[in-house]
Amino acid sequence: MTLLANTATNSIPIFKQAHIWTFHWVSKSNEAWFEPNLLDAIPGADPAWADDYSEFIIELTTNFSPHDPVSDAKHQLNNLLMKDSSCINKYIIKFNHLTTQVCGYREGALHHIFYNRLPDHIKDEITCIGKPPSLVDLCTMAQGINAHYWEHKFEITHQAKTNPQSSSSKQSSSGGSSSKQEEPSAPILLYL
Repeated sequence: MTLLANTATNSIPIFKQAHIWTFHWVSKSNEAWFEPNLLDAIPGADPAWADDYSEFIIELTTNFSPHDPVSDAKHQLNNLLMKDSSCINKYIIKFNHLTTQVCGYREGALHHIFYNRLPDHIKDEITCIGKPPSLVDLCTMAQGINAHYWEHKFEITHQAKTNPQSSSSKQSSSGGSSSKQEEPSAPILLYL
């Protein structure tokens, strides 16, 4: 944070230290809201939030919290999507966070939302195995599939790095006379 970077914390009262700690975590737009009062401080003309941390939190939430947090969370939940390049743990954390902020969604609806927002490679595997009836089991299964997926991706990348000439040497050693080419085998995923 630029505003309070040069301030020695041991010379600041405790409530001001709480302000500084909070400022450390707010965004630049939030910081810009408070900046004029901090830089152009006139003795005795401080705003109410300058000396009272609870007033500071009220000022922060009044100006920067969502207008309707429940509707905002519902919108985010309905538009949540796990990308192919993402790790499922981030998706599950965000999904769980949003589900704690909405009410009225039963497990079946959450199960449906969770499944539909997964990437196709995970949904394909779930379809082959069979979709579990509970949300907890679906999350566990999706985590296992995702772990195997990334393990396989790592193996492919590692093999390509360690054997970059193996595919060209196989083609040159066979002389190109063989018309049958080997196809890469698909990974076999086992769930116990």
